[in-house]
Amino acid sequence: MIWSQPSLFGLVKKMKIALFTGTAFRHKYFANTILKNYRVDLHIRMKRGKRIIDETKFPSGPGQQLLKIHSEKQLEKEREYFLPEAKKFLEAKQVIESDDPNIPEIITAVKRNKPDIVLVYGTKLLKKNLLDVMPRNTINLHAGLSPYYKGAATLYWPIYFMEPQYVGFTFHLIDKKIDHGDIIHQNRPKIYPEDEIHDLGCRTIIVASKDILKILKKKKIEYYKQKQKGKIFYSWDFKPYHLRVTNYLMKNGLLKEYLINKSYFPEPKIISQV
Repeated sequence: MIWSQPSLFGLVKKMKIALFTGTAFRHKYFANTILKNYRVDLHIRMKRGKRIIDETKFPSGPGQQLLKIHSEKQLEKEREYFLPEAKKFLEAKQVIESDDPNIPEIITAVKRNKPDIVLVYGTKLLKKNLLDVMPRNTINLHAGLSPYYKGAATLYWPIYFMEPQYVGFTFHLIDKKIDHGDIIHQNRPKIYPEDEIHDLGCRTIIVASKDILKILKKKKIEYYKQKQKGKIFYSWDFKPYHLRVTNYLMKNGLLKEYLINKSYFPEPKIISQV
């Protein structure tokens, strides 16, 4: 089902914008893309670790060293792609830093600011009490292609399942289910045969950051219901030993095989509005 409405986004310079983001380099890059181009009345910054390993609680063991190497490479690539633009946040009118975006202080701030548009990337799940005071145009940047890959680590799992064509992002309305709301726009990064797994993730966020500026300028927006259920990946689904599989696939030419033989890799349906 598709529905559309005259876009409020084309008037965005006259409207109140709120941002909810994490604090890693990738989150700062996306946030600063908005902050550099628009006045932001409220920015909620949810404290995040710079590396994957900073946010995991796996016991020590053989896989821990794999995770440490993977995390260090992630940080190295994020610095390469996102600095100096993401060295620090640009300023918003009001800033609140918290480990949890659902606290009463933040709910009160949203009520007081009455934003017309809220952009979300890299926070914990927003709960009912907060969603109830958010505007209709509360839009999540999901680092994955919904409905195929929902939840956590959805730029990682397509490589694990040998589906590099599913590496991409989705802008969608937020509802009370995980990565479930109506889709506004999707896109995928350019893939090169020599890419490492973190190149794909970083390049995805750069494309998303460019595309959101185009979306915000549109005079009409269409919203697409998610018809398929897809799969939800939870944080606990990932284990360090999974890295043995993706390391092997990347080392042994998965991306080269995909680029040479795309007919063997069924294309996902992409919803694009730019």
